[in-house]
Amino acid sequence: MMSRTLSQIAAQQSFMLWTTCAALVIFGLFFAAMVFWVSRKERAPLYEHMSLMPLATGSDHESSK
Repeated sequence: MMSRTLSQIAAQQSFMLWTTCAALVIFGLFFAAMVFWVSRKERAPLYEHMSLMPLATGSDHESSK
């Protein structure tokens, strides 16, 4: 009975290893896809415009209301 329980624990740990590796691969692929998505050339004007926007909440955009 004890050996069966230990084998079940070992099988569960092996499954956890595979799911962890699969999650790491999925995360890596998603991260790489987002880096390529953000660094597209047609997005450059948008990021240029965003870099000129004020960061403080009480600056230009609220005073013009």
